[in-house]
Amino acid sequence: MVMVMSLAGGRGGRRGLLRRGQLALGVVVASCALVPAPASAAPPSNDDFADALLGSGDRLEGSGNTFGATKESGEPDHGGDPGGASVWFGWTAPRSQTVYVQICTGGWKAALAVYRGQSLGGLQPVAATGITSSFGSCGELHFRAISTVTYRIAIDGSTVGGAVEEGNFDFTVSSTPLELPDNDAFTSATGVNSMPSGWIYGSTDGATREAGEPGHGGDLAGASIWYRWTAPTSMAMQIFACKASFRPTLAVYTGSTLATLQSIGAGLALDPSLYGECQLGGLGGIRFDAVAGETYSIAVDGLDGGWGRFQLRLLPVIAPYVDVHPAQHLHLQIAAASSPRDWDSVQHRRWPVWRQLPLQARPAAVLVL
Repeated sequence: MVMVMSLAGGRGGRRGLLRRGQLALGVVVASCALVPAPASAAPPSNDDFADALLGSGDRLEGSGNTFGATKESGEPDHGGDPGGASVWFGWTAPRSQTVYVQICTGGWKAALAVYRGQSLGGLQPVAATGITSSFGSCGELHFRAISTVTYRIAIDGSTVGGAVEEGNFDFTVSSTPLELPDNDAFTSATGVNSMPSGWIYGSTDGATREAGEPGHGGDLAGASIWYRWTAPTSMAMQIFACKASFRPTLAVYTGSTLATLQSIGAGLALDPSLYGECQLGGLGGIRFDAVAGETYSIAVDGLDGGWGRFQLRLLPVIAPYVDVHPAQHLHLQIAAASSPRDWDSVQHRRWPVWRQLPLQARPAAVLVL
């Protein structure tokens, strides 16, 4: 979907979303041409942060000007430039993915900045860039957007020779629409084997948050996907994330609908002994007591809305796992272990067998194949 917004005149002009549709590139470029500043311009209607023009969708296109715009008390220097004639827009990400923001000024020097935050005093910088004063110049930045988060976009004039530049501009917020993951929705959770024996591979790229979905791990910003597992027998289980390009947060639930979900289990702290095998990139894992025949829903989300690819491991708490290698690669090593440090020193990296056992359950002599 393409959403087009426009800014007309000063505070007395119309403001907000005008229409939906496609804005031809030729029109965008043409409207960037330099025009003289009005003799006594009233501030644009989106001069203040609280009056930002808001939009959403996979693509947002807009135009406006900074004639008569001001800088509010407490407003940051966008891109490190003190500026002084800024206007504000807002865009809500429909899903988690990389987003590009482009601005064309037609010849005046400007600063473009993107923030997160609901108040001027609580803004968190996301990305920023400057636009040169050459004719027809455009500037672009990109950032990793988080599903449902509203980003604030500031367009300001740069300070040149002690004066703040002003002018017309066009801007575009765009992204390459991604297909939703197959298990993006709770009702479309991916089934997991009753006794999983390998890695579970997945990605939250393009994932969304459903209406009524809980904040996994207490974090309400994010992009989650779902897995579903039925316990074949009653046993203590653990699930953790490995080799993630972000910091995943995990949650395990009982319940057949989003409205009836009940969070279960206790968090597992990061285990440094797993780094070599697992490159653990998350916040730890979840330990829970599974009941035979009970179905569990597992959500994978990201800290502060992070997203990307990951690997999951679902294992009984006290059961080891062994990777199978050809017979010619087998070798024998016997060693004694009196402490976790000694224990780790005798482990073969390809055979993370006993690292899944608590120390008291480990034998004094280890046979590593």
